[in-house]
Amino acid sequence: MKSHLLDSDEPLLSGQDYVARCGARVAKAHFSFALIAGECFAMSTLLFCTKCIAGKPLLSKRYLYGMLDGEKAKHLESQED
Repeated sequence: MKSHLLDSDEPLLSGQDYVARCGARVAKAHFSFALIAGECFAMSTLLFCTKCIAGKPLLSKRYLYGMLDGEKAKHLESQED
C-alpha cells in the first residue's frame, strides 16, 4: 500500500483525519514515517502516492509525513500475524 504525503509547519498527531497533498482524505491516519526538514533520507518514490509527489518539493514545510488510512493499516498488520 502506498503512503500519502502531508507536509506541515507544526507536528501532527496520528489517529486524526487529514487531507493529503493530493487531496485524498486519510481517516485516522497512521504515520509510516515522519521527517524534519534538514534531515537526510533516501526512499524510493515507488512507496508514495504519485499525485502526492507531483508538483511542489517534498520538504516545502518543516515536517513531512507518510500516512496510511488507520483502518487499512490495522487490517494489513493483522494479516502479517
